[in-house]
Amino acid sequence: MSSILWRRNASATVRRENKLHLDLRTELHYRNEWFSYIEIIERIFILLSPFNKLPSMNNNFHLAS
Repeated sequence: MSSILWRRNASATVRRENKLHLDLRTELHYRNEWFSYIEIIERIFILLSPFNKLPSMNNNFHLAS
């Protein structure tokens, strides 16, 4: 009788661990997806920023000399 209870408890523990592992993987997936959206937004802001359109120092130096 005790071996049946032990097996039932062991399988319940395995199910809990599998669910925890799945929850962690899902959370990491959504976290990575969220960071990729942030990176895309940052790149759009960099492309649209006025500093991106200023001539570089090398071009100014070349024109002056």
